[in-house]
Amino acid sequence: MKAEYNRIADRKVAVIVWADRPTQDLYPRAPRRVADKVVYQMKRNLPDAEFVPARKVEKFQRSSGLDWESMSNTEIAEELKCDLVLRIDLFEYTTRAVETRELRRSRIGASVSLYEVGLGGREHAVYSTEITATYPPEGEPIAADIDDEEDLLELAGEQFAHLVAIRFYDHKESLRGRNVE
Repeated sequence: MKAEYNRIADRKVAVIVWADRPTQDLYPRAPRRVADKVVYQMKRNLPDAEFVPARKVEKFQRSSGLDWESMSNTEIAEELKCDLVLRIDLFEYTTRAVETRELRRSRIGASVSLYEVGLGGREHAVYSTEITATYPPEGEPIAADIDDEEDLLELAGEQFAHLVAIRFYDHKESLRGRNVE
């Protein structure tokens, strides 16, 4: 399948993840974990692109406090010295199954927007979508053997990162909908 946005090429990308206060209170490492997984998947499949290290982005977010949230994407790109900002705004990060609160099914959902902010860049997104990943995937039984929240979120995070990354490179899909490397 063709990439939905295929112009990352050899440019430098910062993956910046936002999470609301309740999510950060429950899962303080959520933004970094999501960023790490997305960067890993994108590096694997976009070898010419350069990525701002997730630890550098996290340090920028921490040192600026909430100020970074009010900065323009151009200002963020200048601070992180990059051409593109891939912004992931988490709207869901949980291990509670919708069907029954006692059961565990991890879900990560976010709006994902890419901004071209280098020379002559724009403030509006050049690509935007919403992505939700669940583990175990819908239609599969709830994970009775995995009761560790971190493990469940790790598995959903891998699926989420995969779903983000395939938007930006050409790939083949199997009959089950997963890309074939």
